[in-house]
Amino acid sequence: MLIRTKLDLDARGLIVLLATVLTAAAVPAFPAEPASRAEALQALVSPDAATRAEAVVWIANRGTIADAELLHQRLRDESGPVRSYAEQGLWLLWSRSGDPRIDAVMAQGGEEMQAGRYAEAIKIFTSVIKAKPQFGALSGMGLVYTKLEQYDEALKWFRKALDVNPNMVGVEMNIELLKQKQQKTI
Repeated sequence: MLIRTKLDLDARGLIVLLATVLTAAAVPAFPAEPASRAEALQALVSPDAATRAEAVVWIANRGTIADAELLHQRLRDESGPVRSYAEQGLWLLWSRSGDPRIDAVMAQGGEEMQAGRYAEAIKIFTSVIKAKPQFGALSGMGLVYTKLEQYDEALKWFRKALDVNPNMVGVEMNIELLKQKQQKTI
């Protein structure tokens, strides 16, 4: 019995040792985040989708509105997750106008919209649009009017957003969905 227990312990120890060695030698599940802007720019064109996704996240978190074109290019990426990160990253870039006061007001409008206080959100986004007409608040207005089921008004704002930035895939999709809703009500 003592011999069998010793063998069992040796086998368990060997399994633990083997698991430790394999874990240490395993490739990380996700690539490392780029350490600099130069690395992020290089990673945006990597053949590896996970590496491109990390680069998109890096640009979205640290970039400026001037970097929007980099993320626009990834909206047509072969990888669905990369496209999704690029769209979310563009929203993040658009939410940073470069003016901390405007950014705070924009955040307030988003909070009002999430809370269902649409009239207040409209007032806030209108003030942002007056201050920075090229800003992402145009599509925010479209979202608010969509929630209010005022589809004609929503379409008007989404189209204004596309006039400013014709590459907004999410806005294009919203326009198509609204057109379909309008056709069903006719």
